[in-house]
Amino acid sequence: MGLNNPEADKLPGKSFAPLLKGEKIERRDNVVVFDEYGPVRMIRTEQWKYVHRYVYGPHELYNLKEDPCETKNLSGQSEAEGMLEELKSKLDGFFMRYAEPHAGWEPRAGDRRRTAILGRPERGGKRGDEAEVMS
Repeated sequence: MGLNNPEADKLPGKSFAPLLKGEKIERRDNVVVFDEYGPVRMIRTEQWKYVHRYVYGPHELYNLKEDPCETKNLSGQSEAEGMLEELKSKLDGFFMRYAEPHAGWEPRAGDRRRTAILGRPERGGKRGDEAEVMS
């Protein structure tokens, strides 16, 4: 489109416009997706897919090479614990670097979005209040 963004190299997204022009682009190892309509975050590599649902799950982990139809959830399985921890760390690192959960938003008393986004109730709430976010 001819728009120049001097901050483009600092952002996680990359233009796929060269592909539309028949050019090649650099291959990426991970794709990170955030579902802004719910408390769900996901990271996917060529071989693995991890879905993290805030506050309590259920979380999902799939080996896409061995299970391309995602029929066997490996979350909670000891043999996949290391991969789950690695992907969760990458996912958390991505959002710590690029997300601004408080930008332009002040929580109001009773606003359950705070629990869904941050995993904790607003000031004065009790830990048990979190469960109602998922209902």
